Amino acid sequence: MPHHYRKTAAGLAISFLAAGASPAMAADAEFVGTPSVRYDHGTVGVVARFDRAVQPLARAELFTAPALRRGQQITRAFGGNSLGSVGRAAGHCYVAEAARPEPRPALHDGAAWELGLSVAGKRIAETVRVTLRHQHGSDWVPAMARRLGC
Repeated sequence: MPHHYRKTAAGLAISFLAAGASPAMAADAEFVGTPSVRYDHGTVGVVARFDRAVQPLARAELFTAPALRRGQQITRAFGGNSLGSVGRAAGHCYVAEAARPEPRPALHDGAAWELGLSVAGKRIAETVRVTLRHQHGSDWVPAMARRLGC
C-alpha cells in the first residue's frame, strides 16, 4: 500500500472493503442522512449510508463537486475508488474516496458541495448536499459510521 494511502480516508476504505449482495438496483438507492465528507492532500474521503444496498457495488462510484445534478454524465474525473461496505450489513453503509470531475476546483474547509452516486456508466443517479471538512488521517471513519447508524 502506498505511503500516502495510509494517511487518507482512501487507505481506510481499502482496509474496510467487503463484498455485499442484494437484488436491489443501485439506481434505486438513496442517501440516508448527510454523508460525512473529509479531505486531506487532495483526497476526498466519504462515509455514506443508503436506504438499500448499492448494486452492482463493483461499478458504483461517488463523485463530489460544487455542483452535480441527477442524470449528469461524468466524462473525466480525478481520483476515486470503489465503494467498500462498512459497519453492519443491514446499515447499507459505504466508505470510499470520491472522484472529482475535471476541471477540479480547489477544496476549502466548510464549502458546500454536492455528493453524487453513479452506477455503471458515470451518470449521476442520486445527489445530496454536503459540507467539506479538512481532516488529517482517517481516524474519523469509525466515528462517522457510528453517527450514521452503520
